[in-house]
Amino acid sequence: MTNMGNENTNYFCNSLINGDNIGINKIYQLVYPKVLKFVLKNSGQREDAEDVFQRALIQLSARLKLKRIEFHSSFEAYLFTICMNLWRRDLNLKKRRVTNIPNQEHFDEQSDSIQEILEQEKWELYTEMFNKLSDNCKEVLGFYYNKVSYADIVEKFSYTTESVARQRVFKCRKKLSELVKKDRRFKQIKAI
Repeated sequence: MTNMGNENTNYFCNSLINGDNIGINKIYQLVYPKVLKFVLKNSGQREDAEDVFQRALIQLSARLKLKRIEFHSSFEAYLFTICMNLWRRDLNLKKRRVTNIPNQEHFDEQSDSIQEILEQEKWELYTEMFNKLSDNCKEVLGFYYNKVSYADIVEKFSYTTESVARQRVFKCRKKLSELVKKDRRFKQIKAI
């Protein structure tokens, strides 16, 4: 586990692996209030936040027991990101459930947990490769992914035309895709 300047990282990871209640309570005190605030702001209830947080702890604990995890931010930020991704996934599933046939089969919980872990690993790989891009590419793609118009991108970066902005977005997305596909983890994730 990489510490990245946060001396609590190893302590928190070991607490999850060993089921140390004191360490787990500290994790709750640090991260749960942020998760609760995020879920409440995004169409959720307290029970939803509790469920998401529990699932995130279980998921992270299982992953830590299986393999070494590289933390590129603080432990708290890493766990919060897992919670955000789980809640967003829950919201997307709720939308699909509403539009699907009423007699829909129940989700297999074990399969769902595996899917959540897989999505988290994809997000981590994407984030790590995104951070390897040039500052210009990160900024251009940030605007693009936030649905900023090409006209505004032209203005922000002083490009000559929208065509030039489109080409830059394309090149940056292609570079990101190449970085992801070159990484050994991509083949492992893709195989699942």
